Amino acid sequence: IADAIASIRLVISHHDPYEEWSNQTRREARRTARLERSQLTREQRAKFEAARARDAERLAQIHQKAKQELEERINIVLARRQAFKQNVDSNTQARAKKTRDRIEAVIRFEEDRQRAILEEQRLAKEAEERRAQEEEKQQQLALQKQKEEKLKQDLLKAKQDAEKRRQEQEEKEKSEKEATQASLGLSTPSNDWETARIKAGPLAKVKANREVKMRWNRIRREITPKIGQLTNNNEVIQRVCKELLNLCHPSNFVDNQDLYMAVLSSLSKAILLQAEVEVTAEKRSAVPLARVASFFVQNLDRFPQIFYMKLVQRTGGWPIPVKPPPEEGIEYSKLAGFREDEGLPEYISRVAGLMRVYFHILTAPANQPANIFFRPTMYWTYFARLMCNRSLLESGPVGPELLATALDVGGVQAREIFGKQWHKLMELLYSGLTEANSNNPIGGKTPEGTAARIRALLEVEKVMNS
Repeated sequence: IADAIASIRLVISHHDPYEEWSNQTRREARRTARLERSQLTREQRAKFEAARARDAERLAQIHQKAKQELEERINIVLARRQAFKQNVDSNTQARAKKTRDRIEAVIRFEEDRQRAILEEQRLAKEAEERRAQEEEKQQQLALQKQKEEKLKQDLLKAKQDAEKRRQEQEEKEKSEKEATQASLGLSTPSNDWETARIKAGPLAKVKANREVKMRWNRIRREITPKIGQLTNNNEVIQRVCKELLNLCHPSNFVDNQDLYMAVLSSLSKAILLQAEVEVTAEKRSAVPLARVASFFVQNLDRFPQIFYMKLVQRTGGWPIPVKPPPEEGIEYSKLAGFREDEGLPEYISRVAGLMRVYFHILTAPANQPANIFFRPTMYWTYFARLMCNRSLLESGPVGPELLATALDVGGVQAREIFGKQWHKLMELLYSGLTEANSNNPIGGKTPEGTAARIRALLEVEKVMNS
């Protein structure tokens, strides 16, 4: 026993130099990494400020040059005006002198008349020569313009051919990637689009039966005001969820599953309509709507499928994300989720509001839902799919606007979950948003696309610097 106690005391008081050196090395490595990161951030900001200063200096030079050119043109006009005035004064004096000569002598008058006739003939000849030279010059300019137009058309055609080949290559790569994913048992955007298409069968059966339709309308009239009562208050949210769950519970529709599907469709539509009205005006109102939707995703059978179908119906392929494939007999604007007479700014605002609710559902702290479209990993999948679909990002400002919305909702939380991989994804996104000399920038070249791209860039910086 004494030996054991002595041995234990020896182990406890033992000083291990290697362990101390290892701990010290790790601490110094972490401190060095933080210093290098701070230095890199300062260098990037310095480069950005230098580039902005160079741009400001270049604009100032351009403005100064334009000012100088304008002053030179004004001086030329003033000089011409002065010369014209002098010429007019000279002619006036000549006519006065001619009149005096005419009064002084009849003979000199005849000579002056003959001299004037000769002068007119000379001027007419010079005018004819100038007219011929002008016509020749116009013909040369027309030929030069034709050559330039032809060259522009050839360049445009070559550019279109190159763009077509690029799109075909992207479609080929996309098809190969989807085929690979399908072979691995993974879901593809095309499969998700087909899954999310609205099936009109149950709703049509409900509308065809008068008694069932009356029951459905009564339930709808109860759902809408309850959704309208939502505020960002836990007691209100829990009360509304409980009341709606009692109203829409599957046990109430054992005798009619079509009616149950119609009720789920009405509940989903009420949530989305409320989001279109409120979230567009105030983005914080998406939180209670997302909490209610997340509750029903967890607790109401078949609600996730119906809610996702209604979301895709009202926003097009953006929840997947995918460009909707054309369908016979359906206008593409309807497939893309456009309303009648809806402009692009209104469409962007409405879709961003609906998707904000969806992103809040994906990032909500809840149990893992059975439906794949509402699992937290879908947040990563959404970024991966959209960033891999360059043509969709270049098609308009909606793509970068939704990236900015998603980062505003869960960018910081995703960084905590996905760690270094999320950091790499943000670096790739930052590079795509800031790439210079791009003929097809993310979001397009319109003012809306530029604004959406800047918002996405600011959200990336906020996530990385938080």
